[in-house]
Amino acid sequence: MPDLANESMYRVLAICVAALSFSLSAQTVAQGTEKFMFSFDPGEQKSYLQKLTHTKEQRLPFGRSRTDVTQSETRISITRTPTGWDLVARPLSVEMTRDGQRVDNPMLELMTGIETVYRIDPDGNLLTIEGYEQFLSDMETQMEPAVFQALASVLTVDAMEARDRAEWDGRISGYLGAEVSVGDTFESESTFQLPDQSVITYQTITTIAGFEPCPAGRCVRIEQTYDSQSENLAKFASEVANEVADHVQGDDDLDNQVAKPDLATASISGRVSRLVHPETMTFFEESIERDMNFGNAKASVLSASGLKETKTYEFVY
Repeated sequence: MPDLANESMYRVLAICVAALSFSLSAQTVAQGTEKFMFSFDPGEQKSYLQKLTHTKEQRLPFGRSRTDVTQSETRISITRTPTGWDLVARPLSVEMTRDGQRVDNPMLELMTGIETVYRIDPDGNLLTIEGYEQFLSDMETQMEPAVFQALASVLTVDAMEARDRAEWDGRISGYLGAEVSVGDTFESESTFQLPDQSVITYQTITTIAGFEPCPAGRCVRIEQTYDSQSENLAKFASEVANEVADHVQGDDDLDNQVAKPDLATASISGRVSRLVHPETMTFFEESIERDMNFGNAKASVLSASGLKETKTYEFVY
């Protein structure tokens, strides 16, 4: 079983990088001809299976590495209501391997018990999220007190809801009402507050890459890239890297052998590709790549550390 306290540090990173979304209110750089608009309209009722493969390649000090692969299936149900829509997410299964070996982690079983409800207004904007309070309550009753306290400082209701809101904005509401053409490119600058209360600024470039056939008829391919090298992000990443090094070493005599992370070189970058039906915001393909480099003061592979994540979604309607 993995060290859950150590896992919590990577959950902090996941919450942070999950918040790298964009806004279509940015400047248009290039334009096509045919105009179309994004709108959220899933219909009266819809249900589908969302399959996710989440791979985390962790580069650790002293040339070590660790690869975690988590596969999950979630039933998504959307129902029209008098005030908009209710989206209910019910996890069906979660399995994890570490370097090819199956992991028995009590967190996985708890995750299958999370049922979250997203209240959405008629325009497709996320209003409220329900369900994380019960999840934390279940954690407290089923986990050892020390383990729960280690995770509770990171997995707060506010942090989980902020992550979900950032994802909704980046995938859905950031597009709604925007009139675009194939070939349009948008560059935006946004800010995000880290768990240590510092703020990072990041650049995102979004391209309306083209139309492609899909089960709904004609979908649009959206490509994104983002990059950040802010001082606050570097400082936060460096603090986490130091903690990771401490856990990996487990020996105070080795402290001086670890190069201190370099604030000037720590960075985060990523790419996103989505295939979506613009008239309904129905997704048919989605892949996300993120790479966080902690940097180091010495050019030594023994001290390099970072985290590369890939997420691949499959939607079964």
